[in-house]
Amino acid sequence: MPTSAIRTAQLSTASSHRAPLDLAIPRTEFRILGPLEVVHRGASIAGGGGKKAALLARLLLDANRTVPVDALLEALWGEHVPPTAVKMVHVYVSHLRKVLPEGVLRTRPPGYVLEVAPEAVDLGRFTRLRAEARAALAAGDPATGADRLRSALALWRGPALAEFAEPFAAEAARLEELRLTALEERVDADLALGHHADVIGELQALVGAHPLRRHLRGELMLALYRAGRHAEALAAYRELDRVVREELGIEPPAGLRDLEHKILNQDPSLDLLPTGREHAVAPLRPAPRALPDGLVGRAEELRRLELALDAAAAGRGTAALVAGPAGIGKTRLAAELAERARARGATVLTGRCMDLVGAALPYAPLVDALRALRGSRTMEGLDELSRLLPGGGDATAARKPGCRGCDARAQLFEDVLTLLDRLGAAAPVVLQLEDLHWADGSTLDLLAFLANAIGDRRVLLLASRRTDAGDPGDPDEPVRRTAGWLRRSGLAETIELGPLSEDEVASLLALGSDAPLPPALVRDVCARAEGNPFFAQELLAAALRGERALPELLRDLLLAEFARLDPTSRSVVRVAAAAGRAVPHRLLTAAAGLPEGDVRQALRQAVDHDVLTADPARGTYRFRHALIAEAAYGTLLPGEREDVHERL
Repeated sequence: MPTSAIRTAQLSTASSHRAPLDLAIPRTEFRILGPLEVVHRGASIAGGGGKKAALLARLLLDANRTVPVDALLEALWGEHVPPTAVKMVHVYVSHLRKVLPEGVLRTRPPGYVLEVAPEAVDLGRFTRLRAEARAALAAGDPATGADRLRSALALWRGPALAEFAEPFAAEAARLEELRLTALEERVDADLALGHHADVIGELQALVGAHPLRRHLRGELMLALYRAGRHAEALAAYRELDRVVREELGIEPPAGLRDLEHKILNQDPSLDLLPTGREHAVAPLRPAPRALPDGLVGRAEELRRLELALDAAAAGRGTAALVAGPAGIGKTRLAAELAERARARGATVLTGRCMDLVGAALPYAPLVDALRALRGSRTMEGLDELSRLLPGGGDATAARKPGCRGCDARAQLFEDVLTLLDRLGAAAPVVLQLEDLHWADGSTLDLLAFLANAIGDRRVLLLASRRTDAGDPGDPDEPVRRTAGWLRRSGLAETIELGPLSEDEVASLLALGSDAPLPPALVRDVCARAEGNPFFAQELLAAALRGERALPELLRDLLLAEFARLDPTSRSVVRVAAAAGRAVPHRLLTAAAGLPEGDVRQALRQAVDHDVLTADPARGTYRFRHALIAEAAYGTLLPGEREDVHERL
């Protein structure tokens, strides 16, 4: 039996059945924003360092959510877990229960939960006050916003989790980032109120402590400028310019370069705006960029695509299929190639397939790609193609003699070729079809036709598809059948995207951030993302918002294929999620509570849908990605969780 199952079994059914705790009146105060402290009716009853306090801190970080024993062991001992660790956790829990109010610390398989009112934890109060402040700022009320943020920041009594060891480093970094961001927001509010002279000294100290933090630097420059100290404002920028060039070898961020330019020109937009609820505050903090400025990694894949573009430009048209799981960077890679193609003078036409619930829209990505050409001279004489485009032709007009049914489709395909020839006479053409995993039969037929026909044309046919959508185990599934035929016939080059390296993911996160990220936080995100760039960006954004749970968008994406499984297969996958990342076949069969044949069939479906992968040599199953296991485990109801863990 796996270690996780043993730990769960040791918890067994010791779950408490006390009446629900009344959380309405927070008589006990839990303080984590500084040295750990628990105050009950005005008296300190717990705190300090040590393993017992570390366990309490870990439970507080996930207050009102079950923390598995495995997570507690990692928080207390990191990678060096002693053989008696589970027993020691039981002892620490017993000691904590003696000093904490009755019913607060409960056993809930696969671990423990600290049930407290949100207002009883200073982190909960901080989160509420900051949310109220941001709402006030958005409504044009900087005075209320500043007041709420001051109250929130006053809850901090020092660095959070500083008394604990390395396993808490990522959480400590996350909390410190929350504090600094709230501090920047409070300064924004003060600047909007005209208190620029009052914050200069504070900002100078903050910039000295955090010289690479761009938002603080921008606030200092603006405060100095509004105070009439223009030379000092420019000197603050020059100091940043020197630091980033010497330490990082880069230029200052574009936003600060723009601010310097405005200061030099005494731009009126820098002047203090009138405040009041009719004037919304325009914060200095820019919206997160949708994409980083540069492509990270993928050098070999991009090289292969550029070779295909070179061939197309020389009149040797070809097709390229970019494939990989959701979030791996297919769209980003295609966008990079499209940008480079446009820089070389190529015509880029982009269309996307759609995940439709009802009847398919024939040739949907082609219509999307050619929409801008409707009614143009390039479309003259292409009647079948014009009929396809909304407003581009008369759908009721008579067709050419003999052009019906399949003949009409053949003429449509020829019209597309003629259009590509006309465009290709002036410049190479990139026809980009995205999300091919949602393509209908008409689109797949057109793709196969074009791939076979563009060999002597100045055309690159670029398509992308997910490998984890549909039924990955069915070679006869239409998209896979078409992709397989194109690959075997040599008509298309397939470029499979794998995970990025940890260094590449770290670089990606740094490119998308306005300020240096805490190394421990980056390591934590990289470990959870397992090389998937979209997962990494979503996890980082959630962490910087103070959220530990999977972001909703990411959870829904991870559960998309899980939801396509039949009920029996979903049930078995939930058992696997409770058991751990790699699960022996025998354990699953024993714990699933189903006939062995049903379990085998359920596992086959989960493997075919790329939810699980099989390791025949070891007789185990693993989740394709650890976050899928986390998301699937989250679909278990509390009673189901206890039942599953008892069977494990």
